[in-house]
Amino acid sequence: MHDFLTEKIQELPALWEKLSPRDKVNFIKDIMPYYKAKLQAISINDLDFESLSDEQLDMIINKLKASYENKEDNRDQGPVAG
Repeated sequence: MHDFLTEKIQELPALWEKLSPRDKVNFIKDIMPYYKAKLQAISINDLDFESLSDEQLDMIINKLKASYENKEDNRDQGPVAG
């Protein structure tokens, strides 16, 4: 499958130009789930880290780091005068 796609990918620009605007939108809509992982609400108890992609794990790590850094920044500022 990889070899087939690698060979055929070069044909996409010419095929794209032949599509109607509606077909272009449908094509993008159809391939979007494969381009970007779908976001879903899950419980931490249901999380299986072994099944996550590296991209998904990186996203979790970055969100945790940002959350921690934000809390540290707020703590360093002390109480807000009102």
